[in-house]
Amino acid sequence: MNTPNPDQQQIRRELRRCGPLMDVVRVAANFLQWNFLVFFLLLGLGFLVGIAFGDPGKALLSTFVSFLVSLSILKGMMLLLEETSARKRDLCIFLRAFRSDTAADQLRAWLKAALGPSYKLSGILPPAKRATVWTRLVSPLITGLSYLGSRQFEMEAGDHNWMARLLSTFSKTRFVFMDIRDTTPHVLDEIRLAWSVFGQSRVIFIVDDSKSCEAWKDSIEQLLGDALQLKENPKMLIWPEGSPPEAKAFVKSVEEVMKDVPSGTPEISKEALEFVQTKVSPEDWKTRLYERGGVTILISLVFTVCLKLLFPIVGLIYGMLLGLMVQGLYWAAWRRARKQRKFAATIRAEGPPSGLRLWLSALAVGGPTVLLITALVASFVIPIYANTRRLAEQVKAVSNARQITMLCQMYAADNNGQYPDSVPSPVTGRLPSSSNEAFRTLFQEDLIQDERIFGCGDSPFVPDGNIGTPPLRDEAVSKGENHWAMTRGLTNQDGPAVALIYENPAIPSWPPFWDADMKGRAEAGRAWANDTIIVSSTDGSVQTMKLDGNSGPVSVKTAQGTPSPFIEDGRTFQVLNIEP
Repeated sequence: MNTPNPDQQQIRRELRRCGPLMDVVRVAANFLQWNFLVFFLLLGLGFLVGIAFGDPGKALLSTFVSFLVSLSILKGMMLLLEETSARKRDLCIFLRAFRSDTAADQLRAWLKAALGPSYKLSGILPPAKRATVWTRLVSPLITGLSYLGSRQFEMEAGDHNWMARLLSTFSKTRFVFMDIRDTTPHVLDEIRLAWSVFGQSRVIFIVDDSKSCEAWKDSIEQLLGDALQLKENPKMLIWPEGSPPEAKAFVKSVEEVMKDVPSGTPEISKEALEFVQTKVSPEDWKTRLYERGGVTILISLVFTVCLKLLFPIVGLIYGMLLGLMVQGLYWAAWRRARKQRKFAATIRAEGPPSGLRLWLSALAVGGPTVLLITALVASFVIPIYANTRRLAEQVKAVSNARQITMLCQMYAADNNGQYPDSVPSPVTGRLPSSSNEAFRTLFQEDLIQDERIFGCGDSPFVPDGNIGTPPLRDEAVSKGENHWAMTRGLTNQDGPAVALIYENPAIPSWPPFWDADMKGRAEAGRAWANDTIIVSSTDGSVQTMKLDGNSGPVSVKTAQGTPSPFIEDGRTFQVLNIEP
């Protein structure tokens, strides 16, 4: 077994202390995976609560749909994020002067396309373009999507130890592009560091055609200094000034300059570490916790979970706003990637990003998003429509109750003040045993010819319009065609506050009771969806009365000091109920 080199052990410890440059897009992808795991655990907890305290069927369906939608969005976003941060590709770093960043935009786009899908071209994001620490802590996904496919690169580090972290990243990098067309003191340090780490075989200098190759070789020797000398001609890639080169020729020149680049990654030398230690002080060497990707992910997840558990309403609003922002940033990143795909196809057909992955990503994210938006809109529209429909049905039902009351009053005026429940039927010769029979008398007396007013919205009892032939009218408001009950034994001389006509109760006692558990359903004894009942009194007034409870059998509620229409001087009446 080989004994590790003590120097290499020390180098690895130092590199672990600072860590590599933060790949913000990779952090966003990791955050998305961890966020899905936490969401899945919370979803499972909600499912268990739903089974224990609610409807197991609804809990299972809700959990299953939420899981599928979330999984689809996760996979869709990962397809986009991994397009520019796939771990299987060889990493190559592009180093340049930040002040000439805009001028190098076109070159970087050509290089990404020419390198093809086997390489990932990356670099350091200019400090002025970095997101704030708070933005990264709130949601690394927001930062990652903002950086994805942008003109700048996606790696970043603090100003205090960027060179130490660059050295750590070099240990995971196959080769570097060094743009020496514009040099600054920082670029000079990067050139010397890259040369000491990668050597002549892994450093490719970007030059232009303003000077000859020999002149550029002399410039490179001056940049390297006496300590780092060229042993042979350096690798140079020429990017012409003015108009870009011909695509095929550029791809061929990139392949030519890369053909003898060794595989794998270099081993960091002691000299390279010592060079960086002269630039970064010992107290600045270690990377701060909030600058590490794993800590950023942890803080964001803990904050989100605590907010949702401790302040559910605030957590819900926060989640919705964050979701809208992520959606906006995702589609902006997707459009940038799509633009890059179109450009890459003009340089090298297989250049990144992959068109297939882009469209699969759009489908996986866009499909559930459309469904969620549709469901959200429906959640607002359907209740409004249902309430509007219910109000219209209630208005119609109030009108029906008022008409039935008026017909009973007309009948009483011709029958010594008695309503049809107290007068023997002219056909059967006996008192009515149900409100259906009492109301049928109105047809037999030719007071009405249309039975539709005896129906009601959201009722299982619907008149069929067939009233039979005179004088029997035996088909009028027959069994199952009448929604309304009435009070037996009243006369038109009783006080105006006594209930005469009302919706069929679940329990026909006095006072009657309705089933609040059946509210809004087409069931006998049901209440309206807003826990109300329509009651018409002997004076012809009709009111929508609130039930005294929202579950089980309950009677109507009256305001303090207001007499109940079902209590008149302490007297008790009988309810003449329907024939269901």
